[in-house]
Amino acid sequence: MSKIDYNVIKEFFFETYLIDNHLKVRGKFKQCTTEIEKEKLYHHFQLNNLFLIRRCSDPGFYLFVLNKVNKDEKIKVIVKNYASKLLTSSFNFEQELFGSFSGEIEESFFDKEIKNPITWPFSSPIDIAKNFGEVNGNSLYYFSKRLQHSIDKGDENEFLVISQLISDYESGYFKGYQIFSEDNLYGEQIGSHRWLYSHSQYILENIKFSSHYSFSHSFSIHNLVKLNPHDVRFVKSLVKILGEMTADEELSMIDTLIKYNKFINDAFSVASLIWFNSHSEMDKIDILNNEYPFAISENTIEEYESAICEYGFNKNEKNDYFDLSIFAHELFQSCFFEEARIIWTYILKNTEKTSTMFSCYDNLATTLRELGKYDEALYYYNKSLVLAEELSKSENQNEKKNFDWKQLTNDETERQILRHVEKYIDKNCEYTSKMAVELKNIGEMYYKLGKTEISEKSFLETEEKCLGLSLSEKSSIFFNLACANRRLNRFNEEFKYLSKVLKEKGINPQAEERALDRMNVLNSMEFMLHDGGFDYNKLKKIENKIEVDKLSEIGLSLFHTFQFTKSLPYFEKEYEIEKLNGFSCFNSLNYMATYNLYCCNLLKAKDLCKELIDNSHNPIFVAIAKINMGLIEIKETNFEEGIKQLEASCDIFSQLNEGLLEFIITIINTSTLLWSKGNVDKVIDSLEKKIISKNIDFHLVAGCAYLEVGFFGSALEYFEKGLTKKVDIETKALLLYNKGLAYSSIGKTDEAIMNYQKSLDCLKSVYAWEAMAREYRRELETLKAKECVEEAIKLASEEDKASLKYIKQELDLLSSERLNLNSLKDDNIRKTLYSAEKLMISDIKKMEDINDRDFSTALHYYGKALENMLDNQISSKIRQVIYDNFGDCICEEYNYLLGRDFPQYLKYMLDKNRKGSIGLNGWRTILQYLNEKSKNPVYQKFKDELQKRYTTEDIQKIKFACGMISAYRNQSVHKDVKSYDEVLKVRQKIVLHLNNVIYTLYK
Repeated sequence: MSKIDYNVIKEFFFETYLIDNHLKVRGKFKQCTTEIEKEKLYHHFQLNNLFLIRRCSDPGFYLFVLNKVNKDEKIKVIVKNYASKLLTSSFNFEQELFGSFSGEIEESFFDKEIKNPITWPFSSPIDIAKNFGEVNGNSLYYFSKRLQHSIDKGDENEFLVISQLISDYESGYFKGYQIFSEDNLYGEQIGSHRWLYSHSQYILENIKFSSHYSFSHSFSIHNLVKLNPHDVRFVKSLVKILGEMTADEELSMIDTLIKYNKFINDAFSVASLIWFNSHSEMDKIDILNNEYPFAISENTIEEYESAICEYGFNKNEKNDYFDLSIFAHELFQSCFFEEARIIWTYILKNTEKTSTMFSCYDNLATTLRELGKYDEALYYYNKSLVLAEELSKSENQNEKKNFDWKQLTNDETERQILRHVEKYIDKNCEYTSKMAVELKNIGEMYYKLGKTEISEKSFLETEEKCLGLSLSEKSSIFFNLACANRRLNRFNEEFKYLSKVLKEKGINPQAEERALDRMNVLNSMEFMLHDGGFDYNKLKKIENKIEVDKLSEIGLSLFHTFQFTKSLPYFEKEYEIEKLNGFSCFNSLNYMATYNLYCCNLLKAKDLCKELIDNSHNPIFVAIAKINMGLIEIKETNFEEGIKQLEASCDIFSQLNEGLLEFIITIINTSTLLWSKGNVDKVIDSLEKKIISKNIDFHLVAGCAYLEVGFFGSALEYFEKGLTKKVDIETKALLLYNKGLAYSSIGKTDEAIMNYQKSLDCLKSVYAWEAMAREYRRELETLKAKECVEEAIKLASEEDKASLKYIKQELDLLSSERLNLNSLKDDNIRKTLYSAEKLMISDIKKMEDINDRDFSTALHYYGKALENMLDNQISSKIRQVIYDNFGDCICEEYNYLLGRDFPQYLKYMLDKNRKGSIGLNGWRTILQYLNEKSKNPVYQKFKDELQKRYTTEDIQKIKFACGMISAYRNQSVHKDVKSYDEVLKVRQKIVLHLNNVIYTLYK
């Protein structure tokens, strides 16, 4: 077994499983004989995607799943068998996957640090806006190699699957739509609208927390796995599989964990998917609809410690509870303060190292302060102070003076955390500054507890401690004192300490810069009274707004990691401050009401909505609350009272531009939390008279709302009902236009065009002409599309003409060179080229985030089509000639010849079992050296046949097309991303040379 094969499985076990799993799903989809079977399979797949997202963003769910996996011996056996199967199968990755660069890959790729030791997707705890592509760079590299491999093999299914996975990993969200494409199109597939429609409606109707799956989650699962320790026997058996394939000597468990960290975690990720897929569709929905509180107990930590002991991981001077400390910091940063407190308490109870104890005291106190437990925080700040005094007198105070904390870990994420929380590492052997900081903290806690005299004393002692510090350290302490007094609303004292920071110039630039910014605020006229003093009321109000924002941020962080119950205390505290200061209470009350709707605590939700109505000055907030109130009343069978609340909300929404549309959309989205869609229709129908009274066509606005939400079937029903009524010409035109949009959204192009035309027969409009142009463009009817755009330009305002003219320019470019598809005699090749043209001439306005999409797939399709043309028209014919001359076992009987001047790609092509195709680079090489004589009789025969069949001019056309298209395509196989405009620019050249090849091969 080669090192490459071994490392592919060791580092990319989960990625390989995802590819295999998606291929299996696509295979099953093709075997489905009815639409019901296809829908059912698609729903299972979408639930799987939600599972992957939930598992990596909800810490409570993660621990729940791993606990289930650890207890299921059957799943462990399946995972071990899968790993063993991969390692014993003859992948030949070295040649087929990594090609001639295998040596380079071994040295530069597999020996480098793996950035992502768990599995995608998770956000960096330091920078949650970090690009997913950067986090998953190794996985994307592997996918890119597999993508190129699928292109070289001509494996269409694998190409589609890996393209989708690359898109998913780059976007940070599992979608998987094109796996269900029936006609090999990428992006705007025929039928893809139907799957998107199915996904939208199915998820809205069945998944309670559906909106949370699209959030960028702030929590990192990076170290969470350590608190649900792997079953040691399972780890050993997994490693044994790898060990049997290598010459490695038996490793200790700790070495095993380090060396096979990615593989072991991948194995558990695979196991979790297997566990989830062992359930029925309804069970899957129930699993996703439950709430899983994230909780850490001492028992959990003890199990972790026990596993560590069994691994043979002995603590030493440098890593005393280091992993737990790092994880506690991650929890603190992710607002899981109680869980961080439990870990710090556990470490403190078990450690014997004074430096670790000092860190625990300090961090425990800070955590308790965030929890509002000031008396307990004061206790631990005092303990930290006493210990700091002891350490400052210790003979061993310099033991860490020259210690490089980076040596503690090789993991980049952990290093980033350490940079953020450097206080864990006692880099400074001089504890005087630490004592000053603790005295400041003690003073702040005393003030919070109402003991102002003791507080003042502690602040004075802090200043006294500064006498023995360097100027830079003293500046930092003064700035900390200023911040503490600001938090306590002691603005005069804050001003005093800021002045001390600014007194010494250039000593501590960072502290001075921040102090100057704050001083400018305090000195502004806005916060000054006539006597020169500070306006405490205004300054307090600003501090309260900052506190509200902080509480809201913590609440939202927990709420959107599915920890709804944990978020409530923060929203409640936020509401108290908002109400006291006259701030808007919408955010806090709305989230509290939403949670109670999730849990069907309708009485509590109703009370919160009433309170929101009573305390909100914003009419829109009141209108939204009235919708919630109305739907709750209807749920409680108070139908008439519920409709009254909805009508009151309607009155408010009707005053806004397109307000009634938003009104119905809000009803649809909210009511799906409470009951089935059939009841939603009944509610909306009951509002018909009210909406008509606003001089708005009811069926038009209701249909448009369903269209916006993604319930296209319901939208069509409302539009059709509206057309049976007597309405004015303009309304009829709008009903027909929107009916066309609904048909377009489910992939029924002919019906869409027919309704756009009917709309235009009623009333000539820019929007109908433009919509019809999009449909023709999607169908590659670029000339008809141009005619529609030209009609739209005639009617458009000057403002709209610019965008329409740009569309016309694109259509001119697209229609100037058309592929000669009619000359192709092979349906599959025509289909592949149609796929490329479909992507380029599709309705790009319907695509999500067109500027963020990668259009290099079109280049892959052009290249694939050219390879297949050459294989069908040249290789297959010459292959038979060579078989006739040398026998069909050429690759077995001529082994003594194959090593001499015989390209590998020709071997694949002539292998009777594989009959592989020659890649574009291979063709270019063959044609480049066609006139050079080969020592190998088989290779020379191949060249002779080529020259016999095609003129020098023909050969040049084919060679140029191969070189040009492979160059464009290969640029985008790895890192390069191609925008729509970039591919559009080269498309003309590609089409020109493809037409030349088509004429040459099929004349």
